[in-house]
Amino acid sequence: MHGPVSFRALLPRRALALVGVLLALSAALVPTGVANAASGASLQFEWDSASPYLGELVVSSGDAGTVATVSLAGAVFVDDGGVTRADVQDGTRLAIAVDQGDGVSPTVDVEATATFGSSATSSGSTTISQTATVTRPATFAPIISSVSAHAVLTGEPLQGAVTVASAAPWPRRANGLPARITLRGVLYGPFATGSSPASPSSASPVAAQTSIVTTTGSGSYPFTVPTVAAGEYVWVWSISRSGQAAGACGCVLPAGYHSVAVPVVFTVETPVPVPVSADPESDAVTPAGSTATGPVEITPTISAGLPETGPRLIPESTALALILVALGFLALSGRGRVSRGTRRNARQGGPESLTRA
Repeated sequence: MHGPVSFRALLPRRALALVGVLLALSAALVPTGVANAASGASLQFEWDSASPYLGELVVSSGDAGTVATVSLAGAVFVDDGGVTRADVQDGTRLAIAVDQGDGVSPTVDVEATATFGSSATSSGSTTISQTATVTRPATFAPIISSVSAHAVLTGEPLQGAVTVASAAPWPRRANGLPARITLRGVLYGPFATGSSPASPSSASPVAAQTSIVTTTGSGSYPFTVPTVAAGEYVWVWSISRSGQAAGACGCVLPAGYHSVAVPVVFTVETPVPVPVSADPESDAVTPAGSTATGPVEITPTISAGLPETGPRLIPESTALALILVALGFLALSGRGRVSRGTRRNARQGGPESLTRA
């Protein structure tokens, strides 16, 4: 009776050596740790129901010690406007905003790619990707519907308001607030009155520049610019994709978007000097060689010895003539009375009649 036969004994020595080599190579090709992590790795898009251009990318590695580098195509990260994020931990939710592309196509394709690896317990890397198609709503194309500005005097600040509006719903950020859009204003001037251009060019003088970042979506936003010199000026306000401030997430605007408001002309005037006071009691003194603009008071010449408020004086020649007339009148009056008395005595038989008898 034969004893048990060894399987190894049935194989040639060379065959056994070959099997050993194959087993060793197989063990070397199976990564440790990353394979388990990659088996549970995933990327998932979750979109905001109120704004299809906003959403979140959920990154799952399946291993708490595995990090990932995530890249986007057709979208950006809301917090910094970038397209690449490193050292993303398992379970991280990244707020993203879809790039509207040309602003015409009915859909926008978004792709996220994540490379997992380099954890404390693993080596090697695994790359996965996830794509999504976002249906474009009515194109978001905000415009500056009006700009208010009025004439001011030199030394006064320039104040006004810009009204922005959109026919399509205003996109919202991940926190639910309206997307921020930067409005830019350029003040051209000064120009001579009546010579300001209807549409200033790049060669036109620039007096000031300012900007407004929307916070509540459509509506009116005030602005103030320091005082400028006297003259005529033109306000030109615009919205453009390229002119968006960092962090304002202008990605909600179509690529190449540029909208310019109707230019507004206004003037800065020099104050008119206040006229000289006409008050006769004013203490103002007219400098020598100049002409007084107020009323002129003439003081009459009064003879010495009489108060300025005394009776009005009569020239000497006039007074003498009046005295002579008065004396002549009195003399004639006296003769008339004597003649009438003589005749009355004669009628009454006075002395003259006795003598004749």
